[in-house]
Amino acid sequence: MQNAAAMLYCPNPTCQAANSEDQKFCQKCSTPLPHRYLWALGESASAYRAGDLVAERYLCKQPSVFLDTKPGLLSGTYQELPEFLLPYLRLTSYPLHVPQIYDWLPIGTATTGMALLDHVPLCPTDTWIERQLPGLPAASEPIQLLPALAAQWKG
Repeated sequence: MQNAAAMLYCPNPTCQAANSEDQKFCQKCSTPLPHRYLWALGESASAYRAGDLVAERYLCKQPSVFLDTKPGLLSGTYQELPEFLLPYLRLTSYPLHVPQIYDWLPIGTATTGMALLDHVPLCPTDTWIERQLPGLPAASEPIQLLPALAAQWKG
């Protein structure tokens, strides 16, 4: 039986059905299921292990990588962001080049929370990218950062 924490909820506001993580479409309404992998920053990010569910929403896949299991919902955090995240807000006009703040989870004090970033070059290792980048090192984790462009560009 599938772990309840590993269920991905449909983003369709009229559906919200639970689907297994390996599904690409909702089994009830056929809405595409976004698999949003997020990179965690902050002192508390390393405290979570694979399988931990944070804020009843974010499933830890491996250290510093989380999957949003409820991608159709807005962030529940409407607090002031800590100082170290402000540069990300100033760079929001460059979404193709800079990760964007997805959520801030205040865990402990205001400075020891965890920031979740979206648009980080993360790649599940069982995708087409392995075939496209033959020099990609063997994956020790199921999700990894893509290699730097300079490391792949042999010109």
